Amino acid sequence: MYIIFKFGNKQYKAQQGELIDVDFIKSKISLKISILNTLLILEKDKIILNHIKLKTYEIIAFVRFQIKLKKITLLKFKRRKHSMKKSGHRQKYTQIQIHKIKIKNLKKNK
Repeated sequence: MYIIFKFGNKQYKAQQGELIDVDFIKSKISLKISILNTLLILEKDKIILNHIKLKTYEIIAFVRFQIKLKKITLLKFKRRKHSMKKSGHRQKYTQIQIHKIKIKNLKKNK
């Protein structure tokens, strides 16, 4: 079973037990996260795109690591102006592990 979900402003493809690098989340390691923004589900040969059915699915994930990538050096240079600016950026990521993809229990009010 594959699932495509939206987390932050990006879309990710995952399946149960997979490790995924997502944008940085301020949370503790081993914390349980539930993701509700499912966009597509592929079960065997069946594709689910119906937004009403997709709202019933929930992804349970655990935070595994907080990661910093290698530093990227940026250099801005203007010729004949004696102008140069050097800066850097180091992106932070959170690595999550998809634990379970389950159907939520919807309670009906009578």
